[in-house]
Amino acid sequence: MPNNPQNNPDVFFMRGAAAATLLLLAVIAPRPALAANGAVAVDDTDVDPVGACKVDSWASFASNRDRIGMVSPGCVFNFGRPVDITLGFQRARADGVWGTSASVKVRTLLVPGEVGKFSLLFSASTAYDLQDGGLSSALVNIPLTFHALENLKFNLNGGWLYDRPAELHWATWGAGFDWSVSERVSLIGEVFGQLGHSLVEQPQANDARAQFAFRLKPNENLDFDVIYGRNITGENAHWVTVGLNVRFNAFGEPEKKPEPARPIRIRK
Repeated sequence: MPNNPQNNPDVFFMRGAAAATLLLLAVIAPRPALAANGAVAVDDTDVDPVGACKVDSWASFASNRDRIGMVSPGCVFNFGRPVDITLGFQRARADGVWGTSASVKVRTLLVPGEVGKFSLLFSASTAYDLQDGGLSSALVNIPLTFHALENLKFNLNGGWLYDRPAELHWATWGAGFDWSVSERVSLIGEVFGQLGHSLVEQPQANDARAQFAFRLKPNENLDFDVIYGRNITGENAHWVTVGLNVRFNAFGEPEKKPEPARPIRIRK
């Protein structure tokens, strides 16, 4: 009997390889990689247009029963250049003690980038302890982003952190990727940390911290995040975070969509 091509292992292999290639091309097809934001720790260099606003919110739960709840509204203003100003309101529990804080962060793009190039941003933030009524920390961060593809970018962060209650200065670092797998799904991974001191009461403070996020994007104005984290506050615990990020245009000019081309009529 003649050999059936369906039973030929070489044909099987070739068809499988072709299917895998098509799947890979579909996955990495260029789709814009948007700003990470939300509960992601490693910053990127994306700044939205003037007038664009957002409200990020999330809740984090640790295996040692620590908790973090955060609401963070922000908008982009025109101060001769686009400046992203974001407020933060946090309620957290650490070692059984609850605390409340507020923060403000300012970001502006220094060097714009495009696919195949680097971009650079300046970011500064400060946090206040609303229970003690004083400054709790200050942070200066310089994110560098390499735009590998339209839907894939790699981020590096370096900065300085001042912990006022402990009167300690730290060097901060971070690295991560943001991959828009499709128009509706993004995968975000990151490692980050701080260096400078060895604390007897917090031996994991210098250890690397990590998060991996699955982001669902029903539309361009709404994100849902599910994040697994490890040691994210230097306490050697496992974390699960759920988040909701909402974007809207408050006072800028709405993005104009191109009008469809009109057919050309030829007179006879």
